[in-house]
Amino acid sequence: MSSKNKKKGAPVVAPTPSAPVDKTKRVFALHGRAGAWLGLPLAFVMLTGAIAIYGRELDTIWFPSSACAHAHRGHLDVPWSTLEASATRAVPTSRLLSMSAPEDDGMSAWAMVETEARELRFVFLDPHDGRALGIAPYRTPHRFLRDLHRDWLLGENVGLTIVTSLALALVLSIVTGLRFWSRRVTGDTPRRYAIKGMPTSLLIGPDGKVLSSHSGFRDEERAELEARIVAALRQLPRRAA
Repeated sequence: MSSKNKKKGAPVVAPTPSAPVDKTKRVFALHGRAGAWLGLPLAFVMLTGAIAIYGRELDTIWFPSSACAHAHRGHLDVPWSTLEASATRAVPTSRLLSMSAPEDDGMSAWAMVETEARELRFVFLDPHDGRALGIAPYRTPHRFLRDLHRDWLLGENVGLTIVTSLALALVLSIVTGLRFWSRRVTGDTPRRYAIKGMPTSLLIGPDGKVLSSHSGFRDEERAELEARIVAALRQLPRRAA
């Protein structure tokens, strides 16, 4: 080795190891990043889910034929064959896919058919006499909001996978948040200073001794607390200029 870089016999100084990163800080950083990255998508899923609750009410506004007075959930006064015949007449040359009795009180029965153009249609049927009350596209407000909430209209293979992943991320955020909170609550600081309630303020001197302690906070106590702080600062030794 060149003498210019290192003198002969000079002690070799080992590099100072970097201080270990606090695990609590890692957990908090993970929790914060998860909240920042996933906050908006999760809020969208929750918002669309909340609106989808009123999907049936919106259906009755857009398609009044989806409602039927005096209808009862799951009850039909006519055989299924009558409903099938009415649905077929309402949309000629269509293929019947499924039928359902009223899903709620005051709702019509319905049949889902596929047209020759391979488009899906709903035929709303009177559960009392089997008459066709009206026709609606497959994506009614209720279906639209449900699919928007479930898979973002991207299909089950893509959209449902994304939304499910967001649900798992929400669980991860909750777990890391609880972990961080438990570390803050169960740490040794409250025990060391005998903290009995929150909020608690401690005025600690340079030697680590507690100069004063105060629990709670009220505006009328502000002046007294500030006076304690000023008095403690005045007792500190002044540095020579």
